[in-house]
Amino acid sequence: MKYNFIEARIKPFKSIYAYTILVIYSLKRFGAF
Repeated sequence: MKYNFIEARIKPFKSIYAYTILVIYSLKRFGAF
């Protein structure tokens, strides 16, 4: 139960992190960096 609670707390941050990586990768691919 405690593990699920921690996972639920971390999950939003994981999705934001993954989205940030995706955006940075896309910018690099288009030569913005």
